[in-house]
Amino acid sequence: LLSQYKEYAGQAAYDLSDYLQTKGIQTSVVISDDNSGYPSIPLITCANATSALPVVVFEETNQSSMTLEGDCLRISGTTGYDFIAYKDRIVLKLSGIMP
Repeated sequence: LLSQYKEYAGQAAYDLSDYLQTKGIQTSVVISDDNSGYPSIPLITCANATSALPVVVFEETNQSSMTLEGDCLRISGTTGYDFIAYKDRIVLKLSGIMP
């Protein structure tokens, strides 16, 4: 699903994971659409999300947004910078800096 902005989404996912781990929240790297090139990385989608295993999905779309669907946070971006901006927003909110 991510094509030209996969580096930005990957950086945002890594940074978010790193931040969450400093807060004692365990995270895992997964792939949400096609893991044929990476068979050792599990394939996880919003359909797998539970309160014990929440999921964050980064996807390239024609409209940027961040929506919570049950236990799945869907981050949609039209540019690579959208992924970084939404990651920053999550970190600032969890840090108590942003309401």
